[in-house]
Amino acid sequence: MIIEEYAAKLVEIQAEKPYKVLLGLFMVTALVLPGALNLQVKPSTEAILPSDDPTVESLDTLRAKFYGDTTYIVFESESDVRNTELFEDIQRVGNRLEKRENIRSVNSPASLLKERYEGIPEDREELENFDYRGMVSETKRTAVVAVRTDTQANSGEIQKLYNSIHLAVGSESPPQTTI
Repeated sequence: MIIEEYAAKLVEIQAEKPYKVLLGLFMVTALVLPGALNLQVKPSTEAILPSDDPTVESLDTLRAKFYGDTTYIVFESESDVRNTELFEDIQRVGNRLEKRENIRSVNSPASLLKERYEGIPEDREELENFDYRGMVSETKRTAVVAVRTDTQANSGEIQKLYNSIHLAVGSESPPQTTI
């Protein structure tokens, strides 16, 4: 009943004063338009997908092979990179990067250790005997961090991402680092 009454009144107003109604709609549109032009819509449901679902993991694997970009950060050291302090620095860099928009994943020797031991072990023997899956060089003087991104070849997004990576790496100031 209430809705029908309001609808009837609205129709009466529109019939009696159509130009005032159009003027009111124009003013509302004029007020909303500047804000609407500043909206950025990114239609992606990836952020809400569960990361531990096997189907989502398959999707991520396929995307890593055929889609997106991977940026590599190389950490070099005069001595063995397999030390707790450097891996903690690498983990902090990875944590900072994972929070950034357009970064899908960060894989590093530190993340492999964290996955296996639920943290970076202090024991030198565990660090030396761990399988880093090619993320630590044979000479043990270089560690690689793979940052998988999705910038959709947008130059502005690529530049923002590049700046974010440099800021994250620079804030930890590990030994010689190359991006």
